[in-house]
Amino acid sequence: MLQCDIQVVSIGSHTLEQNYSLQDAFDYFRAQSNLSDTTLAMYAHALEHFFQFLESSEMAEPLSVSGENPADKTLQLLGGQRQDVNILGWFVNYLGKEAESSKPRRKKSGDPIRLEPASVRLYGQAMVTFFSFLADELLLPGRFPAPAALTRALRNLRTYVPATEARDGAPDPPRGIEELIHAFDFPSIPQSLPFKEIHRRKLEALRNRALLYALADTGARVSEVLRITADDIRGARVNRQGICQVRVCEARDGVMPAVR
Repeated sequence: MLQCDIQVVSIGSHTLEQNYSLQDAFDYFRAQSNLSDTTLAMYAHALEHFFQFLESSEMAEPLSVSGENPADKTLQLLGGQRQDVNILGWFVNYLGKEAESSKPRRKKSGDPIRLEPASVRLYGQAMVTFFSFLADELLLPGRFPAPAALTRALRNLRTYVPATEARDGAPDPPRGIEELIHAFDFPSIPQSLPFKEIHRRKLEALRNRALLYALADTGARVSEVLRITADDIRGARVNRQGICQVRVCEARDGVMPAVR
């Protein structure tokens, strides 16, 4: 008869069995953390999505802790399958493509509402932090490649792009943007005005036209364009593509990107 001995480990003032479940691990994380109730509630939401991912997503089927009642699966199962290294990275993908928002609203088409990009990053980072805690506390089995799993998840979070129509092409510009950009191309100035006033308005229109063209062509902030001086233009460098590069200011933490 096979006899299984349960090892007990003591961490700080808390004692845990070596074969405790994912839910037990999260309860321990919650007890040891100094996080606010609001933050812990967010972590709990992230864990709910994590359990839904393990239980219902086809993406999670190759994982050793997938299937029914994932909250009861023990941590010792991790590393039992080669694909377990992708558990966190695939979870980030699941959040962006399959997870549904808990908000009780639906699109006109009746399709479920997906998570906002901010929620994807928030819940994904929460599970990365949770698994980092388990690794630091030596609660994960040695066969589970925790460093690689965390690295893959963080890479997915950094490169995550929402699955929107914008991926298939540039978004349509706001209505009236073309009229705004060219609003000062042909200014209407009454010729009955004094010569100095006509000259002043022409210069004013030329300035406004230059500002609008600079904003439209560079994508720079208004504050950045307004910092450009005549000396900046005279000292500008033109690269091989014919783009004029102008350094507009210096930020506290270094030089801001050039306006081109």
